[in-house]
Amino acid sequence: MVSFSNIFYSVCEQLMMVSSAYLTLTPLVAAEWISRRTRVTFMLLVAAMGVTCGVMYEVLPESKLPLFILTSVVSIGVLIAVTRIRPYFLLYLFFTSEFFVYSLSTFARVADAFMYPESLAASHYTWFGEIVLWSSLVLFCAASYSLFHDRIPYILENGVMGQSGRSFWHNAWLLPFMCYLVDVLAIDVPSDPSLVDGNVLFSLVFLQLVIMTLYLSILGLEYYLMHSAKDAQEGLNREHLLDMQLRQNTVMKERIDQARRARHDLRHFRNTVAMYLRNDDPDGLKTYLGQLDEITDDSPLIWCENSIVNAIVGHYVSRAQALGAEVQVHAQVPQECGITEAQFSVVVGNVLENAVAALERAKEEGGIRLALIIAIDVGVGRQFTLDVRNTYAGEILKNGQGELLSTKHEGTGVGTASVTAVAERMGGFARFGNEGGMFRAYVLMPLG
Repeated sequence: MVSFSNIFYSVCEQLMMVSSAYLTLTPLVAAEWISRRTRVTFMLLVAAMGVTCGVMYEVLPESKLPLFILTSVVSIGVLIAVTRIRPYFLLYLFFTSEFFVYSLSTFARVADAFMYPESLAASHYTWFGEIVLWSSLVLFCAASYSLFHDRIPYILENGVMGQSGRSFWHNAWLLPFMCYLVDVLAIDVPSDPSLVDGNVLFSLVFLQLVIMTLYLSILGLEYYLMHSAKDAQEGLNREHLLDMQLRQNTVMKERIDQARRARHDLRHFRNTVAMYLRNDDPDGLKTYLGQLDEITDDSPLIWCENSIVNAIVGHYVSRAQALGAEVQVHAQVPQECGITEAQFSVVVGNVLENAVAALERAKEEGGIRLALIIAIDVGVGRQFTLDVRNTYAGEILKNGQGELLSTKHEGTGVGTASVTAVAERMGGFARFGNEGGMFRAYVLMPLG
């Protein structure tokens, strides 16, 4: 017969799932993948699941393994369904949290065995073990706030938005998973009190501390590498933007010099026009004026108020015009609109880079009209929209998830993936595909 006290202790033990859920969801809240309200809802559902499992484990002991697997799969599945984060990032968070929570349960089990060796034969903690367990969980959640609220979200954010290392992130979740398996399968307090002494307990604590320290060091290394990579990428973006601005300034200087020469030649122009009029030679005058049109570059220098967008657009429009493409531009972006320099570089720069690269490939094949249409706007409702269309050669290929495949290398396009990540990070979206015989990239981002 199952006693009420056994059920109570079993439920208390299974409520560790709430701590694991908190640690898993906190980085998602910090990175704005889910809301605080969603986290609370999930934790309440996990608490209900923990109570159910605690009761079932005592009433039907044979259901323990199937229920454990079922609850883990359901938890991960629900999180994947309601968040926009990729499964391998979620697995990374889930097993990181499970590893730390299970490690703390090991310390509680060792403390319980040290004080009450007879408790080893039971399937749950004594009251002393429960106190040690929940005290350590509360202290760890408080002490690790910076880790789960700042550093891990930073690692995830830069993993999502990074332009390299995607293959690494497909397998990164295996590290906390293997640490978790070591905890579950290798570090276990024997159930026979005769096999346990001070040396055994010390060895278990020491091994557990070594694994936790090792994994914390790896997390620190990942944070450092992500931070260094982000700094390097931002430096490259600044250099690229500076280069585009310098080129734009060069073009502007050439236009200014052209205007000065035009003013200088105005008297000659007047004399030449007067000569054609005196000689009653309208055909000659028409030819002369046509020659002036050919040497006059009337394309605008300023596309919009935003200096960053202006430099990026000017750079890629110049490249497209050098290819002989027909270019149409509409840009209406204020200087301050809530989008950072880095975000403009990723979104506008990648989309226009891909468009001009497609025009270059189309020109190499020949027989294809080269055209580029750019529309950038911050309109009513504080929404940033980028709508770029370009002609192209070849086929547009996508994988089974609808992600655009790269024409430069195997796998999905890095640029489009980065654009999508930034747009979704801001609560918007990015769409890529064929429309009306042209490739279209459309990005929408709410500005708050």
